Amino acid sequence: MPIDDESAELLADFKFVTVRDQLLGDISGLRPLGDLLVAQTRRPPHWRRVDRAEQLLLQLYTPADAAPVLTSLGII
Repeated sequence: MPIDDESAELLADFKFVTVRDQLLGDISGLRPLGDLLVAQTRRPPHWRRVDRAEQLLLQLYTPADAAPVLTSLGII
């Protein structure tokens, strides 16, 4: 798990839609991310990476910064 400074930086990254989409595409291993969102891929995502990302996002969650975290969790 990231240290406090890394957590703050990562949370800030998830606030930018283009960065968030890039990170979520990297997490799932599926490109482009839009294909995943509209079920246009035949490959499964990398589930271990998705599970790990879920743990990390839950650690980053705070009520003050809920939107980017909850959006990301909803996508994955």
